[in-house]
Amino acid sequence: MSRIVFLNGAPSTGKTTLARALHAALPGPVFYQSLDDFRGSIRPEFWIHGRVPGLFERVVDTYVACLRDVAAHGLDVVAESLILPADLPRYAELFGSFDVTMVGITCPLVEIRRREAGRTDRYNGFLEPDVATYEAVNSIAYELLIDTSTEPTGTSLERILRYLDKRFVGSVTGSS
Repeated sequence: MSRIVFLNGAPSTGKTTLARALHAALPGPVFYQSLDDFRGSIRPEFWIHGRVPGLFERVVDTYVACLRDVAAHGLDVVAESLILPADLPRYAELFGSFDVTMVGITCPLVEIRRREAGRTDRYNGFLEPDVATYEAVNSIAYELLIDTSTEPTGTSLERILRYLDKRFVGSVTGSS
């Protein structure tokens, strides 16, 4: 059975950084493509100022369907996500036949604003954190919660790997 690790959190909490590090650290063939890279397959001008209504939602739906199909073909998956409590039933339906681990990625809003101000990869410029989304995503009961403002990426990565090793009885990194 394919295993899926969702790194779930608000924008600019460090999901992509941790997903890339986790992808590089896992020993087997693991599928990873960031949502931002997936979005990049559509030319930037279509993202500017809501030019195409509903585009983001359609792209996210396509991304999620692709993740499910990759897992259905027997590959493990690492994915960053912004799953809200209202989305959980849909994700349970889509991914219920797989072994899913939900890792919450968080940091304080002031840190999100600082990180967001330094980003150059946003199509529409600075993304003001949405407090309701931040609170909703942080209200989910995660198997593991990582606060990226309190520890370096390497320490967070080690915590995730230890958790996955324990959960999958040493089959993640080969330890026992």
